[in-house]
Amino acid sequence: MKEFEAKGYIKCYHDRASLENDAGGKAVFSKMLLIKKKTFDETANDYKIKVRFVLDLKASGVSSRTKLTHKSVLPQPVDAIKNIMKLMTALGEQETLELLITDVSDAFWLQPSNPQERRYTCTKVGDMWIMFLRTAQGSRNAGLTWATLVGAAGRCVQSLFMNGRKTKSNKIEEAAMETYVDDPLIVFRGTPRRIFRNKCNAVAAWMVMGFPMALHKAEQVAELVWIGTHFKIDLPNVLATIPSSRISEVT
Repeated sequence: MKEFEAKGYIKCYHDRASLENDAGGKAVFSKMLLIKKKTFDETANDYKIKVRFVLDLKASGVSSRTKLTHKSVLPQPVDAIKNIMKLMTALGEQETLELLITDVSDAFWLQPSNPQERRYTCTKVGDMWIMFLRTAQGSRNAGLTWATLVGAAGRCVQSLFMNGRKTKSNKIEEAAMETYVDDPLIVFRGTPRRIFRNKCNAVAAWMVMGFPMALHKAEQVAELVWIGTHFKIDLPNVLATIPSSRISEVT
């Protein structure tokens, strides 16, 4: 909690009255849940446990009062394959394809919540009374607000690479991107030097817009795993397979 408070994600109080005074009304308190998820780390070749804190807004009745008027659509592996094949058709002399996958740190903590609604995302841990200042994980609209934000940002990044080669029917850009929640996957077309420059531009663009990137998780190769699918570019082919570790998780 202290780490989240230092980052400005939450605000802690010593008593309920102080919290409700800042919130502007009577607060609704929800239980804090600890969600553990076991995932396979391809880099370490071992399983790791991811821990996430969420508010049980369903039990407190907040979820039942929340309405969603839109929904987001996530990309599928076939969308990445289409991007690779599209850029492959426009390869010029001495050009190749490379993939870049990055990760946005603390993705769901990046959207400030409406100050008038913060009294509905409160909890108590030990002696601390806590009010969330960002879109709370566990709320019905957390995924949609993040999808709206990252979708707009992704379009800005994609716009940097639209100066592509013209064909008889259309114009092929230098890069094509898909973003699954907080994991952008970009395929680049060009000479090795041009690709390196465009990779730097892409990461810099995300950071300029204020997205903290987990650069230690970044991969920039012709072969990697993204959303449970192993992609391998072996010109003039692209191969997509399901890793055995992923199969074992669902069987």
